[in-house]
Order: sequence, then C-alpha cells, then structure tokens
Amino acid sequence: MNQTTTLAREELADAVHTALQRWHNGQDDDPLTRLALNRQLLRQGGVTARQASQRLLVDALEQLAATNHEGALILRLHYLDDRKVYVIANQLALHEGTVNKKQREAIAQLVDLIYAQEQAACERLRTVALARLEPPTYLQLFGVEAHV
Repeated sequence: MNQTTTLAREELADAVHTALQRWHNGQDDDPLTRLALNRQLLRQGGVTARQASQRLLVDALEQLAATNHEGALILRLHYLDDRKVYVIANQLALHEGTVNKKQREAIAQLVDLIYAQEQAACERLRTVALARLEPPTYLQLFGVEAHV
C-alpha cells in the first residue's frame, strides 16, 4: 500500500511522541509508517518498518543535538535509554520540572525537524511523479470557462 498523504503537524507530533514512548516495546502498529521518510528507508532495504522508524528518530535526534544538545540528551536518556525523569534530573543537576519542560520543548523541536524533512520528501516524490507524466496533448482545455 503506497500512501501519499502527509500527516498534519499535530498528527505528526502525536505520532513522534507515541513512537518515542514505544521505543522499547515491540508493538506492530508503528505510528510513523505513513511518513514518506519511513517509506524511503524501507525502499532502501535491509530494515523492518520498526527499524526504519527508529532510524528516522535517531537521525532526527542527532540533528536536534546540533541546535539543542541538552534537549536531545534528555530525549535520548528518557526514551531510548529508558531512564526515569528523576534519574535524568540528578544526572544533569536539574529540577524534575525543568527536565520535563526541556523534554516538551525538545519534542516540539524534533517534530519541527521531522515535519520539514517530511515536507521535502513529499515534494521530491511529487516532482518525480510529475516528471513521469507525459506532457499534455491538448491545446485548449474545454469546460473551464465561467458559466454564463
């Protein structure tokens, strides 16, 4: 099934948060499977849908670390390393509330990164699809004039 629909930003935010929460359990219903980025990784071969989603998240976290190192570290420790917030707070010498706030901000930034990448991937797919179409054979299009 080749879905070309894109997720709205709010849907993507929910999907990314759910995918992070499900990092360690083996549920089959991956919320990121609808992404064009995910399908590109699957087409390259050698990975399952779950591995493609995890690769997508890890790549986005690496990009986030360039602009928000502490936020990316908090997300990595909490979701990927499965550490509790109070452990992260102690490790980083922060208050738990501060860790939670920085985590929310980092997730929003992560979603922004993935959303921008997804929009670019969809645009590339549209360009490729349009390039495959034959040029129009008509000289005049009938039926588009305003009704009298």
